[in-house]
Amino acid sequence: MVRLVLFLLALVAVIFWLLFFSDRPDNQIDPFTLAGDGSALNYCELPPLDGSGKLAVDIPKGNTPGCSYEHFPLPILRECTEPLPDDADDIRGLWLGVEGGHTGHVERIEQCGERVVVTT
Repeated sequence: MVRLVLFLLALVAVIFWLLFFSDRPDNQIDPFTLAGDGSALNYCELPPLDGSGKLAVDIPKGNTPGCSYEHFPLPILRECTEPLPDDADDIRGLWLGVEGGHTGHVERIEQCGERVVVTT
């Protein structure tokens, strides 16, 4: 029983370390995406998801560099035109909180194939 408790404590310690102290993965996002200005885009004119461009799997996973952005970057999935699954709702665009505790909160939602990216 003592061995089990020690094992569980060690397991919790390892998981805690992995979650809070391990290095973030290398950023594989195209540097142009991070350097670009996503606030200048018209999010009411979304690109068609007609399969004419890249697939979602062809675009590397993105992560927030240093846990925050200095400015609103270009969309990570901007070159992706893979159609959404038939049962998926298209919620792409820029969302702005207009009442309550979320007033002024901005989120950009990108969708492509079975992939979703939320930038806030």
